Amino acid sequence: MDTKKICYPAITNRMNDLRIPKAKVADYLDISTSSLDNKLKGRTEFKLTEVVKLSKWWKTPMDELAKGAKEIS
Repeated sequence: MDTKKICYPAITNRMNDLRIPKAKVADYLDISTSSLDNKLKGRTEFKLTEVVKLSKWWKTPMDELAKGAKEIS
């Protein structure tokens, strides 16, 4: 059974807008940079708790971070 892979371009865009390096985001989420890369590219799914943490840190509504999310194959 295949699982859906979803990428979240708004998370990448917001991170870039704020000029926050991937390493700092990964450290904040307590994950490796390669794990963060996998989540940003849709290879693995973000946990809800991770999106909540980013939303609070960046003072950005969660629905904004989910905007443009799309399933990839």
